[in-house]
Amino acid sequence: MKRGILFGSAAAILTLTPALFAPAMAQTELLLWEHETANQAELDFFADAIAEFNASQSEFRIVRELIPEGSYTNTIQAAAAAGTLPCVFDMDQPVVPSFAWGGHVAELTPYLGEDFADAFTTGARGTYQDSLYSVGLWDAALTLYSTQSTLDEYGFRAATVEEPYTADELSEILETITASGDFNFAIDVESGTQGEWFAYAFAPLIQSAGGDLIDRSTFLTAEGVANGPEAVEAATWFQSLFTDGHASTNSGGGGLANGETAFHYSGSWNYGPLKEQFGDDLVVMPLPDMGNGPVIGAASWQWGVSASCEHPEAAADFIAMLMTPEKIAEASNATSLIPVSADALPMSDYYQEGQEARIFFEFADRFAMLRPETPGYPFISSTFERVFRDIMNGADVQSALDGYVDAVEINIADNQGYGFE
Repeated sequence: MKRGILFGSAAAILTLTPALFAPAMAQTELLLWEHETANQAELDFFADAIAEFNASQSEFRIVRELIPEGSYTNTIQAAAAAGTLPCVFDMDQPVVPSFAWGGHVAELTPYLGEDFADAFTTGARGTYQDSLYSVGLWDAALTLYSTQSTLDEYGFRAATVEEPYTADELSEILETITASGDFNFAIDVESGTQGEWFAYAFAPLIQSAGGDLIDRSTFLTAEGVANGPEAVEAATWFQSLFTDGHASTNSGGGGLANGETAFHYSGSWNYGPLKEQFGDDLVVMPLPDMGNGPVIGAASWQWGVSASCEHPEAAADFIAMLMTPEKIAEASNATSLIPVSADALPMSDYYQEGQEARIFFEFADRFAMLRPETPGYPFISSTFERVFRDIMNGADVQSALDGYVDAVEINIADNQGYGFE
C-alpha cells in the first residue's frame, strides 16, 4: 500500500512537473529610441518610467536604446526612409509634421481618444493637419529678465502678465538705458546664437503684431502675413534694437549676468542660474506686446508611435502612462522644466501656486503658439534666420520679408504643398 501511495505520489508529481517548471510566457519587446541628452535627471526619469511600465504588465516590455543627441534627428530620418523606425521614439516637435506627412508616425487619437490632449497646454501637442501625432511632458517659455534695482534706478515699472510692456514702452526704456551709458548695451537678445533660436525667439514678435511665418489657414502661402504691415512693423522694431545701439549683433547671452546689459531676452532655462546670482532682485517678465498680446514659442521633445509598430496599442499605453499628471509632475520635479498640465501643478516642486517659477507656466498657458505645423518648417526656420540676420544688419525690411515670402512659397511648390493641396 505504501509503495502504491509512493508511486501514486510520484505520478502526481510527474503530472504537475510540466506546469511547475514551464518557462514564463515571453514578453513582446517594443523598441524605444530616445535622444541622449546631457541632462542626467531627464535620462533617469525615463529609465524609471520604462521600468515602471515593464513591471506593470506581463505582455509587453519596452527596450530602450539611447541615440546621441547630435545625430539623433538624422538617425530617425534615415530610419524612417529605410522603414526601420522603432515602435516608440521621441522627436523635437518641429519635425513631427514631416514624419506625419511621410506616413512614418501614427496618429495617436485612435489609441488615446479624442479628448486625450485637452488637459494639456499648447506646447504638449505635436500635430499635422489638425491630427495629434505626438505629446510631450514639458515645455519652456521665452521671457524678459531684468533686476528690480535697475528698474527702480531708472524709474521703470516691471511688466506683468496682465500688463506687459508695449513695443513703444520698451523702446523708451531701452533708449533711456542706452543714453545713460551705464551698460555696454541695454538688452542682450542672444543674437550670436545660431540655428533655431532666431525663429523660436523672434518670430513671436511678428506673431504678437498680428503677422506670422505662414498663412495657417492654408499652409500654402506666406504672402500678406509674413510681409504685411504688421510683420513689417514688428521687424522694423527688431531692427531698431541694433540700429539704435540697444543690442549687440553678436551677443552670447551673458549680458545681464555679467553686468553688461540691463535686460536679457531669453527663456525659462536661464532662471536657475540668474535666480542664484540675483536672488530676490531678479525680475521675470513676459515678452513685449507688439499689438495683439505677447506670444512665445511652444513645444519641446515629444513622444510618438511609428506607423510600422506592430503593437501600437501597447506603445500608446506607455505614452499614456507618461502623460498622467503624476508623471508630468515627476518629470518636472526631476528636470525643473515647465509641466504641461494644470493638474500636475499641485504636485510640482517649482510651479505650485505662490512659487516664483509659477509665472513660466502662466506664460506657457496663456501666450504659447506652436511653430507652424507643416513639414516645411525646417526650411521656414532656416530662411527666417537668414532674413532676420540681414534685417539685424540693416537690410531693407520690406524687401527682406518679400524675399522670405518668395523663398518659402517656392519651397512649398517644390514639395507639392507638403500635403496641404
